[in-house]
Amino acid sequence: MVLSWRVLGILTACLLAASSLLGLQPQARTLASGVFSPAQATRGQAVYTARCASCHAPTLAGRTGPALAGDDFNANWAGQPLLDLANKIRRTMPRDTSPRLSAQETADVLAFMLQTGKFPAGSADLSKIGRAHV
Repeated sequence: MVLSWRVLGILTACLLAASSLLGLQPQARTLASGVFSPAQATRGQAVYTARCASCHAPTLAGRTGPALAGDDFNANWAGQPLLDLANKIRRTMPRDTSPRLSAQETADVLAFMLQTGKFPAGSADLSKIGRAHV
């Protein structure tokens, strides 16, 4: 009987320790937790205006290119990793003969798109999307 109380005590201690360690794990960042800064979105707006608005419209509603905000855009990209969208932008935009967006420009434009889509800003910039991810 004493042995089973000791085993029960040890198991309880282990469970408490494990649950404490789980609480210390960093939480995954989500769009709702703010993955970009307001300053980054402002930089992204400048890049977007200069390099993207002619095809996607100043309001991101779409023109000759698809909309980059709104219900259709959200439905198309819901549940997909943000990295997939970043890679698509980085590999294919702009479609004219001008150079593709840099990794930093891609991250900044994404921040502007998220801000326009009413996602909250955070305190840190969205990390730039490097060539290794493309």
